[in-house]
Amino acid sequence: MNTYYKDDLERISQINQNNRKKYEKKLIRKSCNKIGFMLFITTIAMDGLAMLLSLVLMFAGKVDITGKTGIGGISYPIYYLLNGILEFTGFFIIPIIFCLIFKFKLSDALPVKGNKKFNIPLLVLGGYAICTISNYAVSLLSSNLSLFGLENKSGLVTEAKTPKEQIIYFICIAIIPAITEEIAFRGIVLNFLRQYGDGFAILVSSMLFGIIHGNFVQIPFAFIVGLVCAVLVVKTNSIIPSILLHLLNNGTSVLLDCIKEYTSNSIYDFLSTIIVMTLTILGFIAIIILCKKGFDLKFQSSNEIICLKTKDKITAFLTNPGMIIFVSFYIIYALGVLFGYV
Repeated sequence: MNTYYKDDLERISQINQNNRKKYEKKLIRKSCNKIGFMLFITTIAMDGLAMLLSLVLMFAGKVDITGKTGIGGISYPIYYLLNGILEFTGFFIIPIIFCLIFKFKLSDALPVKGNKKFNIPLLVLGGYAICTISNYAVSLLSSNLSLFGLENKSGLVTEAKTPKEQIIYFICIAIIPAITEEIAFRGIVLNFLRQYGDGFAILVSSMLFGIIHGNFVQIPFAFIVGLVCAVLVVKTNSIIPSILLHLLNNGTSVLLDCIKEYTSNSIYDFLSTIIVMTLTILGFIAIIILCKKGFDLKFQSSNEIICLKTKDKITAFLTNPGMIIFVSFYIIYALGVLFGYV
């Protein structure tokens, strides 16, 4: 049992059945409130730091005020470096401070020495296959929104022409987010909530991971990626497989973007299809092997301290100030993007 929850467990054991349900809801609201405010503070910190760094670049003469070059007048390498700095600040520094403030042990938040029942490469390839199929389904749904006069933009800018730009692009867009976002969501958020049930923690951490992407292009796919990564963490009790899966997913996209700069459209389409299809087929083979070795979606929540039904847990998750503020902010933002106001 994680020492963070010992007092809660002792308190639950001392109260009668009539008051237990209320107390358990209170515990979930309290924990989700902390998570919600942490993620909202992360958002504010990242936006504030982005504005500050932009001003510094402007005063240093590194911004084209006409906005004709790079992204908003900022060159591509600097833009990607800024993204890396913001990712590191928002999804690493702030969550680590969160753990220190609430005395949540980093060894519990960021497990790395899990069980070795399942082969990590098989888990990563299997996860990639599921994510890829999901991505195609989500892309099809997103493209159909144009039939209703809606422009569902992702806000992503992916352009890197020179080798220098491509190296920076790969590090800041593929490597850094794969590490920092996994630390924040599949490390700290997921494990902070696992004492309320593995299934609940997987669902909530994935919902939050999807929502924080802030647009309806990425939210569904990020949610599915979050589910797959969270399952890997719970099954292996290690964050390493989820980091590798995230890296493979992001890295493949970045690699294909880089290939596009050196090939014609027809060759690019051929190579991208071969690369993605090969990884996907290998992934489904990996899933078959894993299933034969006993991989399933049953979770043994032996450390669970809450006996509430899933409906009551989700209600408690959504009915606290931190989550209300965080979720409302991103839903409004995503709607603004969808209808072209942002």
